[in-house]
Amino acid sequence: MALALFDITGKAVWFNRTGKEASSPGKNVVKVNIGDQNIVSGVYFMTFTADNFRKTFRLVKI
Repeated sequence: MALALFDITGKAVWFNRTGKEASSPGKNVVKVNIGDQNIVSGVYFMTFTADNFRKTFRLVKI
């Protein structure tokens, strides 16, 4: 399982990879704290990837 945060230009600004042993089938919770990453206000895209599944979410930081 992997989470990645990209800026509007497609540059990865944050990445978190968790091994399969850390997640179990069903619902899982991952806390994301990007406050320490010097990420400025703007539009970002977070991509969640697990096995053959990928989902991208648009985020706006104000």
